[in-house]
Amino acid sequence: MFSSSTPSSAFTVAISILTVVLSAAPLDAEGFHVIRVLDASLAKTLDDVYRVSPSAKAVIDRLDRSDLLIHVVVMRPDRARLFTGTTHFVTRSGERRFLRITIDERLPPDRRAAALGHELQHAAEVAEAAFVVDQVSFAALYHDIGYESGGDPHANCFETPAAVRTGARVLAEFRAAASSARREARAAASAGGGR
Repeated sequence: MFSSSTPSSAFTVAISILTVVLSAAPLDAEGFHVIRVLDASLAKTLDDVYRVSPSAKAVIDRLDRSDLLIHVVVMRPDRARLFTGTTHFVTRSGERRFLRITIDERLPPDRRAAALGHELQHAAEVAEAAFVVDQVSFAALYHDIGYESGGDPHANCFETPAAVRTGARVLAEFRAAASSARREARAAASAGGGR
């Protein structure tokens, strides 16, 4: 879910995020170049989804070749009532464009993976639109490629078919991998118990 907030709040967030980024290393183990996860549970979700979801891996690999710097943070509890995740344009600084993705970390692992995949697809949409350099052009992109989804009386919220599809694929791939892992564990337990 893309959400456009007021420029003044975006500026405040930009300063806060830049301060955190300069003092914190990413938690993810895969060595992602543009995605910085600032929460251990979400870092694990990113690592897991990259490992088991070909759809998410393709999006993340595309993002790693982009000019974006993406911060993935925990969603505030009052926002989690409305969304599973959101993507915000923060600022442009030099050659980099900064996005903030928020995810409800209280979701079950499969739904958290789907929400992350969905929001990373929104980031890929921004990566492919070089003209997005501020809140106005960010909103213009989503007016062009998306549709209003509502959900927040204080912001313009948009959705895109590509993000919906990506989230659904990531969910299916994540569940299939979990199911396969459970089958393998049962088979191993059965083989070990028969000796």
